[in-house]
Amino acid sequence: MWFVRRKLARRLDEHQFLTVSNPKNGNRVSWCYNESKQADQKQLLMPADHSSSEATAAQVHAQRDRILASNGFVRSGRQSAFLNYVVNAALEGRADRLKEFTIGIEVFEKDESFDPGVDSIVRVEASRLRSKLSEYYVGEGQGDPVRIGIPKGHYVPEFLLADVPKEARGLPHRWQLWGGLVAAVLIIVVIISTYALTPRDSDLTVSASQVPTSSSIAVLPLRDWSPVPEEYLSEAMTDVLISSLAKMQGLQVTSFTSVMKYSDTEAPMSEIGRALGVAYIVEGSVFRDNEHVRVTAQLIDANSDTHVWSETFDRPASDLMAVESEVAAAIAAQVSDEILPASQSHSDGLNPAAYEAYMKGRYFFNQFTADGYVRGMKFFQDAIDIEPEYAEAYAGLASCHCLLAGHGLEMVSPVISIPQAHAHAMKALSFDNDLAEPVAFLGIIDFKFGWNPEQAEARLERAIELNPSLYQAYVWHSQILEAMGRYDEAVSRARHAKQLNPLSLAASLNLGWQMYQAGKYVEAAAEIDNLIDFSPQFWGGHWARGHIYNRHQMYEKAIEEFQMAVELEGGHSLPLSALGYTFAVAGRKNEARQIIAELDALAKDNYVSPFHVAIVYAGLNEPDLMFEWLERAYDVRARSLAWLQVTVELKPFQDDSRFQDLLKRIGIASNFETEHQARREP
Repeated sequence: MWFVRRKLARRLDEHQFLTVSNPKNGNRVSWCYNESKQADQKQLLMPADHSSSEATAAQVHAQRDRILASNGFVRSGRQSAFLNYVVNAALEGRADRLKEFTIGIEVFEKDESFDPGVDSIVRVEASRLRSKLSEYYVGEGQGDPVRIGIPKGHYVPEFLLADVPKEARGLPHRWQLWGGLVAAVLIIVVIISTYALTPRDSDLTVSASQVPTSSSIAVLPLRDWSPVPEEYLSEAMTDVLISSLAKMQGLQVTSFTSVMKYSDTEAPMSEIGRALGVAYIVEGSVFRDNEHVRVTAQLIDANSDTHVWSETFDRPASDLMAVESEVAAAIAAQVSDEILPASQSHSDGLNPAAYEAYMKGRYFFNQFTADGYVRGMKFFQDAIDIEPEYAEAYAGLASCHCLLAGHGLEMVSPVISIPQAHAHAMKALSFDNDLAEPVAFLGIIDFKFGWNPEQAEARLERAIELNPSLYQAYVWHSQILEAMGRYDEAVSRARHAKQLNPLSLAASLNLGWQMYQAGKYVEAAAEIDNLIDFSPQFWGGHWARGHIYNRHQMYEKAIEEFQMAVELEGGHSLPLSALGYTFAVAGRKNEARQIIAELDALAKDNYVSPFHVAIVYAGLNEPDLMFEWLERAYDVRARSLAWLQVTVELKPFQDDSRFQDLLKRIGIASNFETEHQARREP
């Protein structure tokens, strides 16, 4: 372990932290320091190529106050008190008191009988504080001048002065502001010129602000070396291993959809680590025959591309589930001794045949297609038939039903699928109430179909507490915040989702969409352009770009993008609806009516949300027909109604009494602020 810590310390040192590791016991000590070695001044070392001015204790105090006033911390009393205490202690020369026992007594009000070996509250809250700080700097705190972090292994905070150019640090005299503006314009011109002349890397890379934390990890797809390789085994085992690691408090685990981009890759680990934004990478293999299963796993430091740990686990074939949990625990132990184990599974003694069926269900679920969901449901049901109290299998059924009705394409009527999704999720939790996925799906059901955003938020926060790496929970929370007009918070949540799943098309599309809804059109366009470069055959990128063109009244370009989205997706109603609306507002009304006819024809064989038809009538400015179809949408609880008040296409009709009546019945009111309304005007 001291070897791992020494490497982590060296990496932090390269980012201007002053950190010393003891190779004998692994302990790390950090302090504020300047070139004159006067540690008692509590000052920070400046990067050598910038201004020699130093960040003072006052600057650190100001940064602490910014963090404590942020949306994420203002509602988190424990983490706020914890952060305030450790920062004050470090700046007041009391870093030697930042021990687990002392913190338990002075922050969490434990008495003298407090035993950190028995009560893990300090370690748990430290892990949550690190995650919350990471989320803050990805979102609201991106441009802050000072970074506050609490490294793994101890509780002494580290203060990193952000890499701000010297010109930006002067006093704000008018001539300096104008000089800075001119310099900024010149820099932008150079950047744009360089960007235009440089071939673009077709990858959804992690932004520079998303610095890997020391406990961030990605599991690459396992290789199947079995005598008769099975289509699903390696992918399903990779998925399960990721899920097991994600349940461990203190780890940040990259989601399955991102790592699958590196199936059979020969790319250097350092390159993969940068793309996924992680400090560690796990690679390995699985071998299975009739008698035994062997899993080999290696832990690699992504920064140096060096092996840290390797082990082989050889067990009887019937112990497949147990060996996966054993591998996850061994990996977590190598990353940090502060990682808390996952809650105990309720599947002890599970029939191997049931587990086999469950893994097949996960394999088809992860294809993220209508056919995959349907096939996945069959295998989840097979698992339940063998083991009637199999919580994870019920959770899989709930996920499939919910995504069929609530996916962007709305492939099945919610009247059919949502009651089943709700029942299966509740059944899963009745057997294991610590499963994050069914809690998250209940949250999105509460929002999209129950129209109860408060309860939905509570469920999603619970899901994130159970599994901080569940990126879908952050995506769905961002969408709830969007529906309520809390755009900046929505963008922050969407950024965090992408950090957890940087190569996910869905996470990138959601981030671009939240930027668009927030009126950040330049940022939204850049995000969507990057998405289309990475996956030009993904309908969602063209659909989002069409909306951006619409906001700028560039209707012909928007029509081209929506037509491409329709062709790529095969005529589903969401891109068709957007195309019909744009035909209408562009004055091509006959073509808009043809789209309505196409939607009607499509509805004969597929579910078509009435909301999508209403949108086309909104473009045609035919409010009577529009409200007729909105009422039909209300009758089937169409998911899009949850965003009724923030749907741009319906904005001209918001003063109509019928709109207000429908909004009141749905009950999701947006807390529009004046600044939000102003920036959303074209």
